[in-house]
Amino acid sequence: MGFGFFRPSDWTTNEYKNYLLEDLKKYKGAIAESLYNALNAMLELEISALSTDVTLEQRRQLKTINFDLYRDIANYNIFIRTQKLFNEDKDRMTIHYADWTRTLSMYVPSERIVPEDHEESPYLNLFKFDFTKNDFVPGVPDRIGDIILHKYEVREGQNAKNVEKLKETIVQLGGQRYGTVDEGTEDESDEALFGEEGDFPSCGAGDDMLMASYLRNKQIEYNQKRLEYYKNKQNLTASEKLAIELSEKYYGLLLKEFGFLPEEFKPCETYVNEQVLKLRRPNFNVHKVIHYVE
Repeated sequence: MGFGFFRPSDWTTNEYKNYLLEDLKKYKGAIAESLYNALNAMLELEISALSTDVTLEQRRQLKTINFDLYRDIANYNIFIRTQKLFNEDKDRMTIHYADWTRTLSMYVPSERIVPEDHEESPYLNLFKFDFTKNDFVPGVPDRIGDIILHKYEVREGQNAKNVEKLKETIVQLGGQRYGTVDEGTEDESDEALFGEEGDFPSCGAGDDMLMASYLRNKQIEYNQKRLEYYKNKQNLTASEKLAIELSEKYYGLLLKEFGFLPEEFKPCETYVNEQVLKLRRPNFNVHKVIHYVE
């Protein structure tokens, strides 16, 4: 199907749409008219791939008839319709799709909290669609994709919460012990040097201990810089203000697009600066992430 021949960057072309249409036409008259019309409506972008116009029973049948075709049309539908949804503000955000990882992302570019850390993501997410094929992943053979909606909210005292959590993290990192790499020069029964039994690697692991100690110190340094950032942060950044504005604007539109109801989302994970909620949909994993900023 489309994954092997067309890349997502080709999906906006009529060639790819015609490719899917020709595949769909093979089923005209061979499957129930209602199923054919549902797939055709998705392909023509007349309805959302998650529209309630397609019943659960119809989705079950589509999955058994030709799941690859159903998945490719649904992916195309979400890929194109979502980009059109954000089109009005495309100059104020970044719309990015990756052929290799099979993802479509909308985000607000942002500054790094630790400037020299190039692994830290310098953006604030608004929406993400991950449509990686999972043919060979146990337990998820019928997954079409993962949808993540992001929302930003101001919460008084959030910077102080971040500071306290970072202090706790630094203390935990500082309490890790790795023994000594100067083998044979001290009494290894001295717990003041080596900690309790099991706190350090076995003999001959000097290089591993040096690396572990180096990585720990880098983590401490990194978190100390983040701690100073939040201690000194007084106001919302320009990127945070824009993320709040756009997430407020598009969150409701995305709910309408996919037919999600706010009350359907149930708490999943809670962190110091964000809450993750989820809901169930056939063939889709759906999450909402609420980010707290100050």
